[in-house]
Amino acid sequence: LRFRRFWILFGFFAVAVLFSAYFLIFCRVQTISVENTAIITEQAVLDAVDIQAGRHLYAVSEAKIERAVMKGSPYVRSVTIKRDLPSTLRILVEEYDLAYYIEYEKRYYLITDEFLILEETTPEEAAAKGAVLLKLPKLKDPEPPEDDPDAPKVLTPMETLVFAVKADKAWSLSLLSAIRETAVSESITAIDISDPFDLHLQIADKYTILLGNERDFAKKLGRAKRALEYLSESAYGLTGILHVQKDAPVTFEFTGVIENVDS
Repeated sequence: LRFRRFWILFGFFAVAVLFSAYFLIFCRVQTISVENTAIITEQAVLDAVDIQAGRHLYAVSEAKIERAVMKGSPYVRSVTIKRDLPSTLRILVEEYDLAYYIEYEKRYYLITDEFLILEETTPEEAAAKGAVLLKLPKLKDPEPPEDDPDAPKVLTPMETLVFAVKADKAWSLSLLSAIRETAVSESITAIDISDPFDLHLQIADKYTILLGNERDFAKKLGRAKRALEYLSESAYGLTGILHVQKDAPVTFEFTGVIENVDS
């Protein structure tokens, strides 16, 4: 019995030694994968973290990787690190939903669907990233620097938009949520909700949708969607203005013809 107990203990000890040796010698970084990126590039993440091959998997600091990736791009919401033994380090990136861009004091800014300011941009860059031009109710001007009260008014990245009328934020979010949920069109290029009595959407260079005020807003969006579907089937090459009212048929005001329909 004593001899049997010895071999059992010896077996456990041997397994522990082998596992420790395996862990210390072989669990080293050979592959780094970057996942879930859409806006930022994988190479930009790899350059930011700068992890050399051969480092031990568990010697890599998760906090340092997260700080480096988030510092390298304003589009990163969070970073999660996973280790796949024996040699793979996975960097899972969650990006902000890049939704809109706005104009403020002749400058343009990319913002999320929750009105978080990401960075300054140009209309061309914003459009290339799929952002929609958004015109909002009046914003509250940021406080100028104490040492330069006449400095240009600029918005600060990673801060949330502040509205001149506090209630306008929730009101704007509700309208934008209705537009997303209705899925009026995949080709929306501009949304104007700056005037509560003249809400309208721009669909590429083809259609302007006039929605009036917010009453029955979701219902009017649904009617506009059906009208667009009809036009795409029966009058694809036409451009014009859709007038959508609460209790009246949708009317189409012809404005022109697309020169190259096939483009």
